[in-house]
Amino acid sequence: MASHLSGIRHYYGKSWDEIFIQQHYSNLTDALSIFKNDSLQVKPGTKFLYSSNGYILLGAAIENITQQPYLSYMKQNIWGPIGMHATYGDIADSVMDHKSKFYYLTGEEATPYDLSYSYSTGGLLSTTDDLTKFGLAIIGDDFIDQETKRLMFQNQVTSDMRNVGYGLGWFVEEDINNKRIWFHTGELPSSGSILAIFPDQEIIIALLVNSPIVSYTQGEFFEYMMQLEKLVESY
Repeated sequence: MASHLSGIRHYYGKSWDEIFIQQHYSNLTDALSIFKNDSLQVKPGTKFLYSSNGYILLGAAIENITQQPYLSYMKQNIWGPIGMHATYGDIADSVMDHKSKFYYLTGEEATPYDLSYSYSTGGLLSTTDDLTKFGLAIIGDDFIDQETKRLMFQNQVTSDMRNVGYGLGWFVEEDINNKRIWFHTGELPSSGSILAIFPDQEIIIALLVNSPIVSYTQGEFFEYMMQLEKLVESY
C-alpha cells in the first residue's frame, strides 16, 4: 500500500466529487466505508496505481496498532519531536489563528469540506517552516535510522520487475546529472503543496499555495523542481 502497488482504487473518475465528502468520521477505520466494498482495480503488485484510499487504510492500521487517534499519534511521535508545532489536522468548522483562506482557480473562495476521512492521506494544515523541518529530519541521522531510510527511498518494482519511480511514500527520481530528488505533492480543489528533498545537496524546497498548483504544470513539474534546486544551490 505504501508504494501504491496494492490495487486499491483512487478517487473516482476525473472529478473532485469524492473529495467534497461532508460526512464526519470519528476515526480512520470508520472512513474505510468509503471504499472497503469496492473491487481491487488490478492484482496487487502488478501495476503502480496511485491510491489515496490505500493511505487511509494505512492510517487506520496505525490507529488500531497504537490504540490512538491518528492525529494524536502523529503529534506525539513525529510532529512534536521534530518541532513541527504548526501542523494539524484540518478540523471542519474549526477556527484557527492565521489560517489561510482557500480559493478555486476561478478566484472564488472555496467551499469548506470535511477532511476527517483523509488525515493520513492529505487532510492536514502546515507551514513551509514545518515542512522544511520535516525534510531536514529525513536527511539527518538522528530521527530515522539508515536502514529505514534505505527502504523508504528504494525504487519499488512491480511483480514483473518494472521500476515504478516511487519508494514508500515518496517519488524517487534522478536528473541527467544523477542528482537524486525525493518529493511529494498534495492537491485539493483549493490548495496545493510540494515538498522536495535533494539529499546530496542537503536542499529542502517546500511550497504551499492556497489554490491548486500541481495539476496545472502540464507535465513540467519535475523540470520546475530542478530549476528551483539550481536557483537555491547558486546562493
